[in-house]
Amino acid sequence: MSDDEKDPLLISGDHRSDSYSGINYDSDSLPKKLDHLNTQSIEVKTTPFRWYILLIFCLVGFTNFVVWNTFGPIQNSAKFVYGWNNGMIALMADWGLVTLIVLPPFYVVIMKRYGLRVAELITVGCMVLGTGVRLIEPSSNLWTTVIINIGQCLNGAGGIVPMAGAPLLSMTWFPEHERRTATAFAAGTQQMGIALSFLIGPLIVEEPKPVHLLNISTDNPNNTITIAPGESQRDEIHDQIRAYMYGQFGVVLFLTTCVILYFPAHPKQPPSAVSMSVREELWPSVKQIVKKPKFWSLALTYGFFSGFFNSYLSVLAVDLASIGFTQFLSGWLGFATTIIGATAGMFICNISDRYRHLNPIKKILTFLLCSGFVTFGMFVVIGKSSIADKLSDSATNGLIFITVMLTGACSASSVPLIFEMGPDILYPIGEEVIGSMLVLVQNCFGLVILLVFLIPNIGTAWLDYTVLAGIVCAIPMIILTDDKNIRSGTINYRATINEDTEDSQSTK
Repeated sequence: MSDDEKDPLLISGDHRSDSYSGINYDSDSLPKKLDHLNTQSIEVKTTPFRWYILLIFCLVGFTNFVVWNTFGPIQNSAKFVYGWNNGMIALMADWGLVTLIVLPPFYVVIMKRYGLRVAELITVGCMVLGTGVRLIEPSSNLWTTVIINIGQCLNGAGGIVPMAGAPLLSMTWFPEHERRTATAFAAGTQQMGIALSFLIGPLIVEEPKPVHLLNISTDNPNNTITIAPGESQRDEIHDQIRAYMYGQFGVVLFLTTCVILYFPAHPKQPPSAVSMSVREELWPSVKQIVKKPKFWSLALTYGFFSGFFNSYLSVLAVDLASIGFTQFLSGWLGFATTIIGATAGMFICNISDRYRHLNPIKKILTFLLCSGFVTFGMFVVIGKSSIADKLSDSATNGLIFITVMLTGACSASSVPLIFEMGPDILYPIGEEVIGSMLVLVQNCFGLVILLVFLIPNIGTAWLDYTVLAGIVCAIPMIILTDDKNIRSGTINYRATINEDTEDSQSTK
Protein backbone atom coordinates (compact mmCIF):
# COMPACT_ATOMS: atom_id res chain seq x y z
CA MET A 1 0.00 0.00 0.00
CA SER A 2 1.39 3.41 -0.96
CA ASP A 3 1.70 6.33 1.39
CA ASP A 4 -1.13 8.07 -0.43
CA GLU A 5 -3.44 5.17 0.25
CA LYS A 6 -2.63 5.37 3.96
CA ASP A 7 -3.56 9.05 4.23
CA PRO A 8 -6.40 9.50 6.72
CA LEU A 9 -9.82 10.39 5.44
CA LEU A 10 -10.42 12.97 8.15
CA ILE A 11 -8.85 16.40 8.25
CA SER A 12 -8.23 18.18 11.50
CA GLY A 13 -10.48 20.92 12.72
CA ASP A 14 -12.61 22.16 15.57
CA HIS A 15 -15.64 20.32 16.97
CA ARG A 16 -14.89 16.98 15.32
CA SER A 17 -15.27 13.55 16.78
CA ASP A 18 -12.47 11.00 16.88
CA SER A 19 -14.81 8.05 16.43
CA TYR A 20 -16.87 7.01 13.42
CA SER A 21 -17.15 10.56 12.57
CA GLY A 22 -17.82 13.37 10.17
CA ILE A 23 -16.93 16.78 8.90
CA ASN A 24 -17.73 20.09 10.53
CA TYR A 25 -18.85 22.48 7.84
CA ASP A 26 -21.92 23.93 6.26
CA SER A 27 -23.02 22.83 2.82
CA ASP A 28 -22.06 26.24 1.40
CA SER A 29 -18.40 25.60 2.17
CA LEU A 30 -18.23 22.12 0.63
CA PRO A 31 -16.10 22.97 -2.41
CA LYS A 32 -13.53 24.72 -0.22
CA LYS A 33 -13.13 21.74 2.12
CA LEU A 34 -13.69 18.64 0.04
CA ASP A 35 -10.75 18.90 -2.29
CA HIS A 36 -8.50 18.02 0.65
CA LEU A 37 -10.08 14.60 1.02
CA ASN A 38 -9.35 11.33 -0.76
CA THR A 39 -12.45 9.11 -0.72
CA GLN A 40 -10.66 6.41 -2.69
CA SER A 41 -8.46 5.72 0.38
CA ILE A 42 -11.48 4.36 2.26
CA GLU A 43 -11.57 0.57 2.36
CA VAL A 44 -15.16 -0.42 3.09
CA LYS A 45 -16.32 -3.92 3.92
CA THR A 46 -19.50 -5.45 5.34
CA THR A 47 -19.44 -8.25 7.86
CA PRO A 48 -22.07 -11.02 8.19
CA PHE A 49 -22.05 -10.36 11.93
CA ARG A 50 -24.06 -7.20 11.21
CA TRP A 51 -27.19 -9.39 11.11
CA TYR A 52 -26.45 -10.82 14.56
CA ILE A 53 -25.94 -7.30 15.93
CA LEU A 54 -29.22 -6.19 14.36
CA LEU A 55 -31.02 -9.27 15.74
CA ILE A 56 -29.86 -8.68 19.32
CA PHE A 57 -30.59 -4.95 19.05
CA CYS A 58 -34.09 -5.74 17.74
CA LEU A 59 -34.80 -8.34 20.44
CA VAL A 60 -33.74 -5.94 23.19
CA GLY A 61 -36.06 -3.26 21.80
CA PHE A 62 -38.83 -5.81 21.31
CA THR A 63 -38.62 -7.02 24.91
CA ASN A 64 -38.35 -3.49 26.31
CA PHE A 65 -41.66 -2.58 24.66
CA VAL A 66 -43.34 -5.79 25.85
CA VAL A 67 -42.38 -4.90 29.42
CA TRP A 68 -43.40 -1.25 28.94
CA ASN A 69 -46.88 -2.32 27.83
CA THR A 70 -47.35 -5.06 30.44
CA PHE A 71 -50.47 -3.70 32.09
CA GLY A 72 -52.39 -1.86 29.33
CA PRO A 73 -53.65 -5.04 27.61
CA ILE A 74 -54.60 -6.65 30.98
CA GLN A 75 -55.96 -3.49 32.56
CA ASN A 76 -59.16 -5.10 33.87
CA SER A 77 -57.18 -7.88 35.56
CA ALA A 78 -54.67 -5.43 37.06
CA LYS A 79 -57.47 -3.24 38.39
CA PHE A 80 -59.13 -6.28 39.97
CA VAL A 81 -55.97 -7.64 41.62
CA TYR A 82 -54.26 -4.42 42.71
CA GLY A 83 -57.22 -2.04 43.03
CA TRP A 84 -55.95 0.31 40.33
CA ASN A 85 -57.93 2.76 38.19
CA ASN A 86 -57.47 4.12 34.64
CA GLY A 87 -55.03 6.73 35.93
CA MET A 88 -52.73 4.10 37.45
CA ILE A 89 -52.82 2.02 34.25
CA ALA A 90 -51.79 5.13 32.31
CA LEU A 91 -49.09 5.92 34.89
CA MET A 92 -47.46 2.53 34.26
CA ALA A 93 -46.96 3.61 30.65
CA ASP A 94 -46.10 7.18 31.69
CA TRP A 95 -42.85 6.08 33.32
CA GLY A 96 -41.48 4.93 29.99
CA LEU A 97 -42.28 8.28 28.46
CA VAL A 98 -40.89 10.28 31.39
CA THR A 99 -37.53 8.52 31.18
CA LEU A 100 -37.50 8.99 27.41
CA ILE A 101 -37.80 12.72 28.02
CA VAL A 102 -35.34 13.05 30.92
CA LEU A 103 -32.56 10.62 29.98
CA PRO A 104 -31.75 11.15 26.25
CA PRO A 105 -28.93 13.64 27.05
CA PHE A 106 -27.23 10.99 29.19
CA TYR A 107 -27.47 8.35 26.46
CA VAL A 108 -26.29 10.80 23.79
CA VAL A 109 -23.07 11.26 25.77
CA ILE A 110 -22.69 7.49 26.21
CA MET A 111 -23.25 6.68 22.53
CA LYS A 112 -21.05 9.54 21.35
CA ARG A 113 -18.08 8.83 23.65
CA TYR A 114 -18.26 5.08 24.27
CA GLY A 115 -20.27 3.67 21.36
CA LEU A 116 -23.16 1.27 21.07
CA ARG A 117 -21.73 -1.53 23.22
CA VAL A 118 -21.63 0.47 26.45
CA ALA A 119 -25.02 2.02 25.67
CA GLU A 120 -26.54 -1.42 25.06
CA LEU A 121 -25.03 -2.81 28.27
CA ILE A 122 -26.60 0.03 30.26
CA THR A 123 -29.88 -0.63 28.46
CA VAL A 124 -30.09 -4.32 29.36
CA GLY A 125 -28.82 -3.53 32.87
CA CYS A 126 -31.76 -1.19 33.45
CA MET A 127 -34.14 -3.79 32.04
CA VAL A 128 -32.81 -6.55 34.32
CA LEU A 129 -33.21 -4.29 37.35
CA GLY A 130 -36.67 -3.16 36.23
CA THR A 131 -38.11 -6.61 35.54
CA GLY A 132 -36.37 -8.05 38.60
CA VAL A 133 -37.56 -5.50 41.12
CA ARG A 134 -41.19 -6.04 40.06
CA LEU A 135 -40.92 -9.59 41.39
CA ILE A 136 -40.52 -8.29 44.94
CA GLU A 137 -43.95 -8.48 46.53
CA PRO A 138 -44.72 -6.84 49.88
CA SER A 139 -47.81 -7.79 51.84
CA SER A 140 -49.84 -4.69 50.91
CA ASN A 141 -51.16 -3.60 47.52
CA LEU A 142 -49.87 -0.08 48.17
CA TRP A 143 -46.23 -1.12 48.38
CA THR A 144 -46.65 -3.61 45.55
CA THR A 145 -47.92 -0.75 43.40
CA VAL A 146 -44.94 1.43 44.39
CA ILE A 147 -42.44 -1.31 43.54
CA ILE A 148 -44.07 -2.05 40.18
CA ASN A 149 -43.90 1.66 39.38
CA ILE A 150 -40.17 1.63 40.17
CA GLY A 151 -39.72 -1.39 37.91
CA GLN A 152 -41.57 0.29 35.05
CA CYS A 153 -39.42 3.40 35.49
CA LEU A 154 -36.19 1.36 35.35
CA ASN A 155 -37.35 -0.47 32.24
CA GLY A 156 -38.23 2.87 30.70
CA ALA A 157 -34.66 4.02 31.36
CA GLY A 158 -33.59 1.19 29.07
CA GLY A 159 -35.85 2.31 26.25
CA ILE A 160 -33.83 5.22 24.85
CA VAL A 161 -31.17 3.26 22.95
CA PRO A 162 -33.63 0.90 21.18
CA MET A 163 -35.51 3.96 19.90
CA ALA A 164 -32.79 6.57 19.39
CA GLY A 165 -29.91 4.26 18.51
CA ALA A 166 -31.42 2.63 15.42
CA PRO A 167 -30.03 5.14 12.86
CA LEU A 168 -26.61 5.01 14.54
CA LEU A 169 -26.59 1.21 14.38
CA SER A 170 -27.64 1.10 10.72
CA MET A 171 -25.04 3.74 9.79
CA THR A 172 -22.29 1.96 11.75
CA TRP A 173 -22.91 -1.60 10.55
CA PHE A 174 -24.79 -1.46 7.23
CA PRO A 175 -23.96 -0.27 3.71
CA GLU A 176 -25.89 2.51 2.02
CA HIS A 177 -28.35 0.25 0.18
CA GLU A 178 -29.37 -1.58 3.40
CA ARG A 179 -29.40 1.30 5.87
CA ARG A 180 -33.07 2.32 5.79
CA THR A 181 -34.19 -1.30 5.82
CA ALA A 182 -32.04 -1.98 8.90
CA THR A 183 -33.54 1.05 10.66
CA ALA A 184 -37.02 -0.20 9.74
CA PHE A 185 -36.29 -3.62 11.24
CA ALA A 186 -35.06 -2.02 14.47
CA ALA A 187 -38.14 0.21 14.72
CA GLY A 188 -40.51 -2.49 13.48
CA THR A 189 -39.55 -5.05 16.10
CA GLN A 190 -40.24 -2.50 18.82
CA GLN A 191 -43.74 -2.19 17.42
CA MET A 192 -44.00 -5.97 17.34
CA GLY A 193 -43.12 -5.93 21.03
CA ILE A 194 -46.18 -3.80 21.67
CA ALA A 195 -48.17 -6.11 19.40
CA LEU A 196 -47.16 -9.28 21.19
CA SER A 197 -47.91 -7.70 24.56
CA PHE A 198 -51.50 -7.24 23.41
CA LEU A 199 -51.64 -10.94 22.55
CA ILE A 200 -49.50 -12.59 25.25
CA GLY A 201 -50.93 -10.58 28.15
CA PRO A 202 -54.60 -11.56 27.67
CA LEU A 203 -53.61 -15.15 26.81
CA ILE A 204 -51.65 -15.62 30.06
CA VAL A 205 -53.79 -13.42 32.32
CA GLU A 206 -57.50 -14.05 32.19
CA GLU A 207 -60.06 -11.31 32.58
CA PRO A 208 -62.10 -11.30 35.80
CA LYS A 209 -65.61 -12.62 35.23
CA PRO A 210 -68.71 -12.03 37.31
CA VAL A 211 -70.07 -15.11 39.07
CA HIS A 212 -73.62 -16.26 38.33
CA LEU A 213 -75.34 -18.06 41.24
CA LEU A 214 -78.71 -19.76 41.42
CA ASN A 215 -81.13 -17.81 43.57
CA ILE A 216 -82.47 -20.61 45.81
CA SER A 217 -84.97 -18.28 47.46
CA THR A 218 -87.35 -18.79 44.52
CA ASP A 219 -88.76 -21.84 42.78
CA ASN A 220 -87.69 -20.61 39.33
CA PRO A 221 -84.52 -22.52 38.24
CA ASN A 222 -83.68 -19.75 35.71
CA ASN A 223 -83.63 -17.06 38.37
CA THR A 224 -79.94 -16.29 39.04
CA ILE A 225 -78.05 -13.54 40.76
CA THR A 226 -74.74 -12.08 39.64
CA ILE A 227 -72.01 -11.15 42.08
CA ALA A 228 -68.54 -9.71 41.64
CA PRO A 229 -65.57 -12.05 41.22
CA GLY A 230 -64.42 -13.53 44.52
CA GLU A 231 -61.13 -13.98 46.32
CA SER A 232 -60.42 -17.34 44.70
CA GLN A 233 -60.49 -15.75 41.26
CA ARG A 234 -58.39 -12.84 42.53
CA ASP A 235 -55.68 -15.23 43.71
CA GLU A 236 -55.70 -17.10 40.41
CA ILE A 237 -55.35 -13.93 38.33
CA HIS A 238 -52.68 -12.62 40.71
CA ASP A 239 -50.60 -15.78 40.11
CA GLN A 240 -51.04 -15.37 36.34
CA ILE A 241 -49.75 -11.78 36.45
CA ARG A 242 -46.76 -12.94 38.51
CA ALA A 243 -46.01 -15.73 36.00
CA TYR A 244 -46.15 -13.18 33.17
CA MET A 245 -43.63 -10.93 34.94
CA TYR A 246 -41.32 -13.88 35.74
CA GLY A 247 -41.31 -14.83 32.06
CA GLN A 248 -40.34 -11.30 31.06
CA PHE A 249 -37.48 -11.33 33.57
CA GLY A 250 -36.16 -14.59 32.14
CA VAL A 251 -36.11 -13.25 28.57
CA VAL A 252 -34.31 -10.07 29.67
CA LEU A 253 -31.71 -12.13 31.52
CA PHE A 254 -31.02 -14.18 28.37
CA LEU A 255 -30.60 -11.06 26.21
CA THR A 256 -28.28 -9.51 28.78
CA THR A 257 -26.05 -12.56 28.49
CA CYS A 258 -26.01 -12.24 24.68
CA VAL A 259 -24.99 -8.57 24.84
CA ILE A 260 -22.23 -9.29 27.35
CA LEU A 261 -20.81 -12.13 25.24
CA TYR A 262 -20.71 -10.31 21.89
CA PHE A 263 -21.92 -6.84 20.95
CA PRO A 264 -18.99 -4.68 19.74
CA ALA A 265 -19.33 -0.93 19.33
CA HIS A 266 -18.51 -1.07 15.61
CA PRO A 267 -17.05 -3.44 12.98
CA LYS A 268 -13.32 -3.57 12.24
CA GLN A 269 -13.89 -1.89 8.87
CA PRO A 270 -16.62 0.62 7.99
CA PRO A 271 -19.45 -0.59 5.72
CA SER A 272 -19.61 2.67 3.75
CA ALA A 273 -17.95 6.04 3.30
CA VAL A 274 -20.83 7.64 5.20
CA SER A 275 -19.85 5.62 8.26
CA MET A 276 -16.43 7.30 8.30
CA SER A 277 -17.47 10.84 7.50
CA VAL A 278 -16.96 13.35 10.30
CA ARG A 279 -19.76 14.45 12.65
CA GLU A 280 -19.98 17.47 14.89
CA GLU A 281 -18.90 17.08 18.51
CA LEU A 282 -21.65 16.63 21.07
CA TRP A 283 -22.34 20.08 22.50
CA PRO A 284 -21.92 22.01 19.24
CA SER A 285 -24.40 19.49 17.74
CA VAL A 286 -26.97 20.15 20.45
CA LYS A 287 -26.61 23.91 20.05
CA GLN A 288 -27.01 23.63 16.28
CA ILE A 289 -29.94 21.24 16.22
CA VAL A 290 -32.21 23.33 18.45
CA LYS A 291 -31.70 26.30 16.11
CA LYS A 292 -32.60 24.46 12.90
CA PRO A 293 -36.22 24.93 11.71
CA LYS A 294 -36.09 21.73 9.65
CA PHE A 295 -35.35 19.71 12.80
CA TRP A 296 -38.38 21.16 14.54
CA SER A 297 -40.69 20.61 11.59
CA LEU A 298 -39.56 16.96 11.40
CA ALA A 299 -39.73 16.47 15.18
CA LEU A 300 -43.21 17.99 15.38
CA THR A 301 -44.34 15.69 12.59
CA TYR A 302 -43.08 12.74 14.63
CA GLY A 303 -44.63 14.00 17.86
CA PHE A 304 -48.06 14.90 16.51
CA PHE A 305 -48.48 11.62 14.62
CA SER A 306 -46.56 8.79 16.28
CA GLY A 307 -46.31 10.45 19.70
CA PHE A 308 -50.08 10.72 20.05
CA PHE A 309 -50.94 7.45 18.31
CA ASN A 310 -48.42 5.28 20.18
CA SER A 311 -49.73 6.53 23.51
CA TYR A 312 -53.25 5.90 22.26
CA LEU A 313 -52.34 2.26 21.57
CA SER A 314 -51.10 1.82 25.14
CA VAL A 315 -54.59 2.71 26.45
CA LEU A 316 -56.51 1.16 23.55
CA ALA A 317 -58.40 -1.25 25.82
CA VAL A 318 -59.51 1.66 28.02
CA ASP A 319 -60.81 3.65 25.05
CA LEU A 320 -62.63 0.78 23.35
CA ALA A 321 -64.21 -0.46 26.59
CA SER A 322 -66.65 2.44 26.23
CA ILE A 323 -68.06 0.88 23.03
CA GLY A 324 -68.24 -2.68 24.35
CA PHE A 325 -64.84 -4.13 23.39
CA THR A 326 -63.61 -6.73 25.83
CA GLN A 327 -60.01 -6.79 27.06
CA PHE A 328 -59.39 -9.85 24.87
CA LEU A 329 -60.85 -8.25 21.71
CA SER A 330 -58.90 -5.02 22.28
CA GLY A 331 -55.78 -7.11 22.72
CA TRP A 332 -56.25 -8.76 19.33
CA LEU A 333 -56.82 -5.36 17.72
CA GLY A 334 -53.67 -3.95 19.29
CA PHE A 335 -51.73 -7.03 18.19
CA ALA A 336 -52.97 -6.87 14.60
CA THR A 337 -52.42 -3.10 14.38
CA THR A 338 -48.80 -3.16 15.43
CA ILE A 339 -47.88 -6.30 13.46
CA ILE A 340 -49.30 -4.81 10.27
CA GLY A 341 -47.62 -1.49 11.07
CA ALA A 342 -44.21 -3.07 11.63
CA THR A 343 -44.49 -5.18 8.47
CA ALA A 344 -45.62 -2.21 6.41
CA GLY A 345 -42.73 -0.13 7.75
CA MET A 346 -40.17 -2.72 6.67
CA PHE A 347 -41.74 -2.98 3.22
CA ILE A 348 -41.95 0.78 2.68
CA CYS A 349 -38.38 1.37 3.88
CA ASN A 350 -37.15 -1.34 1.53
CA ILE A 351 -38.80 0.57 -1.31
CA SER A 352 -37.17 3.75 -0.05
CA ASP A 353 -33.78 1.99 -0.15
CA ARG A 354 -34.36 0.81 -3.72
CA TYR A 355 -35.31 4.30 -4.94
CA ARG A 356 -33.01 6.29 -2.66
CA HIS A 357 -31.61 8.15 -5.69
CA LEU A 358 -35.02 9.85 -5.99
CA ASN A 359 -34.94 11.03 -2.35
CA PRO A 360 -38.52 9.78 -1.79
CA ILE A 361 -38.87 9.98 2.01
CA LYS A 362 -40.78 13.29 2.24
CA LYS A 363 -43.24 12.21 -0.45
CA ILE A 364 -43.86 8.88 1.29
CA LEU A 365 -44.32 10.57 4.67
CA THR A 366 -46.85 13.02 3.24
CA PHE A 367 -48.81 10.12 1.75
CA LEU A 368 -48.74 8.21 5.05
CA LEU A 369 -49.97 11.22 7.04
CA CYS A 370 -52.85 11.92 4.68
CA SER A 371 -53.80 8.24 4.66
CA GLY A 372 -53.64 8.12 8.47
CA PHE A 373 -55.96 11.11 8.71
CA VAL A 374 -58.53 9.46 6.43
CA THR A 375 -58.48 6.08 8.19
CA PHE A 376 -58.54 7.40 11.77
CA GLY A 377 -61.22 9.91 10.78
CA MET A 378 -63.31 6.98 9.57
CA PHE A 379 -62.73 5.22 12.90
CA VAL A 380 -64.02 8.25 14.83
CA VAL A 381 -67.06 8.57 12.58
CA ILE A 382 -67.93 4.88 12.64
CA GLY A 383 -67.05 3.91 16.20
CA LYS A 384 -67.88 7.04 18.17
CA SER A 385 -71.02 8.38 16.52
CA SER A 386 -74.62 7.38 15.95
CA ILE A 387 -73.60 5.55 12.77
CA ALA A 388 -72.49 2.63 14.93
CA ASP A 389 -76.07 2.23 16.18
CA LYS A 390 -77.26 1.61 12.61
CA LEU A 391 -74.77 -1.21 12.01
CA SER A 392 -74.58 -4.70 13.44
CA ASP A 393 -72.00 -5.37 16.12
CA SER A 394 -69.92 -7.54 13.78
CA ALA A 395 -69.93 -4.86 11.06
CA THR A 396 -68.96 -2.14 13.54
CA ASN A 397 -66.19 -4.24 15.03
CA GLY A 398 -64.90 -5.15 11.59
CA LEU A 399 -64.75 -1.52 10.46
CA ILE A 400 -63.04 -0.49 13.70
CA PHE A 401 -60.44 -3.22 13.21
CA ILE A 402 -59.74 -2.13 9.62
CA THR A 403 -59.51 1.61 10.28
CA VAL A 404 -57.34 1.33 13.42
CA MET A 405 -55.02 -1.20 11.73
CA LEU A 406 -54.55 1.02 8.68
CA THR A 407 -53.81 4.03 10.87
CA GLY A 408 -51.29 1.95 12.79
CA ALA A 409 -49.64 0.91 9.52
CA CYS A 410 -49.25 4.56 8.52
CA SER A 411 -47.89 5.58 11.93
CA ALA A 412 -45.41 2.71 12.26
CA SER A 413 -44.19 3.11 8.68
CA SER A 414 -43.41 6.77 9.28
CA VAL A 415 -41.06 6.14 12.23
CA PRO A 416 -37.99 4.62 10.47
CA LEU A 417 -38.39 7.08 7.61
CA ILE A 418 -38.27 10.01 10.04
CA PHE A 419 -35.22 8.55 11.80
CA GLU A 420 -33.42 8.21 8.46
CA MET A 421 -34.55 11.56 7.10
CA GLY A 422 -33.21 13.35 10.19
CA PRO A 423 -29.51 12.46 9.68
CA ASP A 424 -29.91 13.01 5.93
CA ILE A 425 -31.09 16.61 6.22
CA LEU A 426 -29.20 17.60 9.41
CA TYR A 427 -25.69 16.35 8.53
CA PRO A 428 -23.03 16.80 9.98
CA ILE A 429 -24.92 16.51 13.28
CA GLY A 430 -24.47 12.96 14.61
CA GLU A 431 -27.11 10.25 14.29
CA GLU A 432 -27.18 9.61 18.03
CA VAL A 433 -27.92 13.28 18.76
CA ILE A 434 -30.67 13.50 16.16
CA GLY A 435 -32.26 10.21 17.23
CA SER A 436 -32.25 11.15 20.92
CA MET A 437 -33.72 14.59 20.26
CA LEU A 438 -36.47 13.07 18.11
CA VAL A 439 -37.27 10.58 20.88
CA LEU A 440 -37.38 13.38 23.46
CA VAL A 441 -39.84 15.47 21.44
CA GLN A 442 -42.01 12.50 20.47
CA ASN A 443 -42.37 11.35 24.05
CA CYS A 444 -43.25 14.83 25.26
CA PHE A 445 -46.28 14.58 22.99
CA GLY A 446 -47.06 11.04 24.09
CA LEU A 447 -46.80 11.99 27.74
CA VAL A 448 -49.49 14.64 27.29
CA ILE A 449 -52.00 11.96 26.31
CA LEU A 450 -51.25 9.76 29.32
CA LEU A 451 -51.05 12.61 31.84
CA VAL A 452 -54.57 13.75 30.96
CA PHE A 453 -55.81 10.37 32.23
CA LEU A 454 -54.63 11.36 35.72
CA ILE A 455 -57.36 14.04 35.82
CA PRO A 456 -60.22 12.56 37.90
CA ASN A 457 -63.29 11.48 35.92
CA ILE A 458 -61.84 12.74 32.63
CA GLY A 459 -63.28 9.82 30.65
CA THR A 460 -62.15 8.94 27.13
CA ALA A 461 -64.35 11.06 24.86
CA TRP A 462 -61.50 13.55 24.22
CA LEU A 463 -58.93 10.90 23.27
CA ASP A 464 -59.91 10.09 19.69
CA TYR A 465 -60.30 13.73 18.68
CA THR A 466 -56.89 14.58 20.14
CA VAL A 467 -55.21 11.87 18.06
CA LEU A 468 -57.05 13.03 14.94
CA ALA A 469 -56.09 16.66 15.57
CA GLY A 470 -52.46 15.59 15.95
CA ILE A 471 -52.46 14.02 12.50
CA VAL A 472 -53.96 17.19 11.03
CA CYS A 473 -51.18 19.28 12.63
CA ALA A 474 -48.46 16.91 11.39
CA ILE A 475 -49.35 17.26 7.70
CA PRO A 476 -48.24 20.91 7.25
CA MET A 477 -45.14 20.19 9.35
CA ILE A 478 -43.80 17.58 6.93
CA ILE A 479 -44.76 19.69 3.92
CA LEU A 480 -42.66 22.57 5.32
CA THR A 481 -39.63 20.33 5.99
CA ASP A 482 -36.64 20.89 3.69
CA ASP A 483 -35.70 17.37 2.55
CA LYS A 484 -32.39 18.09 0.81
CA ASN A 485 -30.20 15.03 1.49
CA ILE A 486 -26.97 16.61 2.73
CA ARG A 487 -25.49 13.40 4.21
CA SER A 488 -25.44 11.34 1.01
CA GLY A 489 -24.91 14.41 -1.13
CA THR A 490 -21.71 15.22 0.73
CA ILE A 491 -20.20 11.79 0.11
CA ASN A 492 -21.21 11.85 -3.54
CA TYR A 493 -19.72 15.32 -3.96
CA ARG A 494 -16.47 14.20 -2.40
CA ALA A 495 -16.31 11.22 -4.75
CA THR A 496 -16.89 13.54 -7.73
CA ILE A 497 -14.15 15.91 -6.58
CA ASN A 498 -11.75 13.01 -6.23
CA GLU A 499 -12.60 11.57 -9.66
CA ASP A 500 -12.12 14.98 -11.31
CA THR A 501 -8.74 15.33 -9.58
CA GLU A 502 -7.61 11.91 -10.79
CA ASP A 503 -8.79 12.64 -14.35
CA SER A 504 -6.88 15.93 -14.43
CA GLN A 505 -3.75 14.23 -13.13
CA SER A 506 -3.98 11.47 -15.74
CA THR A 507 -4.30 13.97 -18.57
CA LYS A 508 -1.12 15.67 -17.39
